[in-house]
Amino acid sequence: MQLLDISFENIMQELVGQQTRSAQPTGVNPVARVVNKEIGAVGLQSYFLPGLHISQVQWQVGKHHLRFEDQTHSDDININLQLQGSLYTQFNCLANPLDMQPGRHNLILTSEPGGYHVIKAGDQLEMFHLSLKPEQFCRFLDESTPLGNNLLLKLEKREAFSASPQPLNITPSMQAAIADLKNCSLQGHTRRLYLEAKVTELLCLLLDGYASYYMPLNKLPKRNDVDKLYALREYLHRHYLQPELSLASLGREFGLNEFTLKKGFKQLFNTTVFGYIQQLRMEHARLLIMEGGLTVSEAADALGYANPQHFSTAYKKQFGVSPGKFALADK
Repeated sequence: MQLLDISFENIMQELVGQQTRSAQPTGVNPVARVVNKEIGAVGLQSYFLPGLHISQVQWQVGKHHLRFEDQTHSDDININLQLQGSLYTQFNCLANPLDMQPGRHNLILTSEPGGYHVIKAGDQLEMFHLSLKPEQFCRFLDESTPLGNNLLLKLEKREAFSASPQPLNITPSMQAAIADLKNCSLQGHTRRLYLEAKVTELLCLLLDGYASYYMPLNKLPKRNDVDKLYALREYLHRHYLQPELSLASLGREFGLNEFTLKKGFKQLFNTTVFGYIQQLRMEHARLLIMEGGLTVSEAADALGYANPQHFSTAYKKQFGVSPGKFALADK
């Protein structure tokens, strides 16, 4: 199929122009849209906070694969959370390409303009994007930690970087924070405070995921085992609802003995394998209740709990509140 080169700069200028012309005093702008027979339909909605730009992009791609040059230059820290569709990006100043598949995220700083993006014909893209001023981002970094020290040095030297070698999975906790940001119905000052709090929560979750890449080597399992443990964690993100998961089966699947599996997972991710699975399951339940409108009984059944009370106890242990606080009344 034909690969069509396009000037995305013109498209973004039109979208930003629409946003500027319709800007609201609340800081929430209506959706700007561009429809073009070659590129398809692009929608952009933005939120502005001090030192921070939040944007949601939805793109129904047309009948051509698209390749567009990126010559824009920004001093901002950029975080892309790819909710749907795929985006392949290569920046000249970054060694590794960013192959953003659905459900992945990464954080980058580009030191110079130049690069390109490729998207597939007919794809449906949805991206949640954060752009932070460096001084705002530095507030979240602790120079006494390997991650904080590394990134602060790169920021000081204006070196380009990506926070992880490859995009990481968007966890259920991140999905829930994004859903809260997208669905906020507050107005004025209370809206700004709420969005700031939710962005802080999301950034903490993202940085926690990147942190394990910067642990001192003497505190990590062997390199080969580290790769296996990351692969195992990725596997859990896809299969955490399966009831038959066990340490023995996971060890066989990834070539890890039980000691390395338990100790290495705890070292890398600061939780046990089953603690992590439980967290993923409870975050899934939270989305089912808050986004899907399920009752407590329905959510318990979806997670395989025979007794809804046992589910409620586990949910409250995870979040500090009972699921009934947010669920529809049980029928």
